Amino acid sequence: MWTSYSLYRAGSKQYESGYKHRGRSQANSKQQLLKSKEPERTTVARYTTMAPTVLEYSSAVVSSLPDEGLAIGMYEKSKASEIVYGAIKDAISRHSATEKFGIRIIHHPFIEPPPQPNENSGRVVTPILKDSDRVVRAGNVTLVADITTLPQDVLERLVPVSWGFKGDGSIFPLEYALSDNPSKDKLTDSDLALVADIETILAGKAFGSILGLSLLAYQAVGVSSALGGGRVVLPFEFAEFIPGDTRHETAWAFGPGEGEVTVQGLVCSGGGGQAWQQVVPLGGGRVVVNNYPGAGPAGYPGYGPYPSY
Repeated sequence: MWTSYSLYRAGSKQYESGYKHRGRSQANSKQQLLKSKEPERTTVARYTTMAPTVLEYSSAVVSSLPDEGLAIGMYEKSKASEIVYGAIKDAISRHSATEKFGIRIIHHPFIEPPPQPNENSGRVVTPILKDSDRVVRAGNVTLVADITTLPQDVLERLVPVSWGFKGDGSIFPLEYALSDNPSKDKLTDSDLALVADIETILAGKAFGSILGLSLLAYQAVGVSSALGGGRVVLPFEFAEFIPGDTRHETAWAFGPGEGEVTVQGLVCSGGGGQAWQQVVPLGGGRVVVNNYPGAGPAGYPGYGPYPSY
């Protein structure tokens, strides 16, 4: 059952921001939070594996990720929540990492242009990150930054805070943040043991390419919205002001208790006319995110290339 963190707890003045529920992830309307049954538990055999390889940052790898809409569509169509809420949650709990790591949907850091009314009009080509570009998070704001413009003392504090799974026993850095203690935020042998377990769980599953591991200390909690050339994560209460009648989960944290999952990230969507920050579902499980206002073809909002992380 869903419990809305955007409400005061009964009999208490304590206020929190977020959503927590037990059971399988489901999109919910703005008018009503839907009840969902406990997902099927997925049993995963445990194997003795080699420590995963942590790859160097690659702008080409990050640029090759699917757009946000495709990633969300793949997650929901494949019912990946049964794995996230089951085997992955259990792995993070088993490694005593519930206070350190969460799971999130990953995608490339650019807004995907909306479909064109005239197929001959073509599409804007998704830009490619430069080698010096990094997706940088500062609190609840994320943008693409050219690190050659940063002073050395800032560069020394820039550390990876989220990683994607390659499916070949390796992980790659995706998002960065400024750390007050860079050595503390490095992955340890215990962390890599958890990564190896998750890699085993995701082996052979197509949606493994759109799931990533994130440090909870840097994971912004709330509903995502475009802001100029970047992206801002607003408190969950702001979901009421974002167009669309459905919410899609995009990030999760896990508690030590049975079935305890906290939704940390949402985007809003709707099936009607397109609008700024509206996720428009299309056929085949595809979702297109249109979240930057401006000039564009008749009936369509303007679009990038703009970073949209």
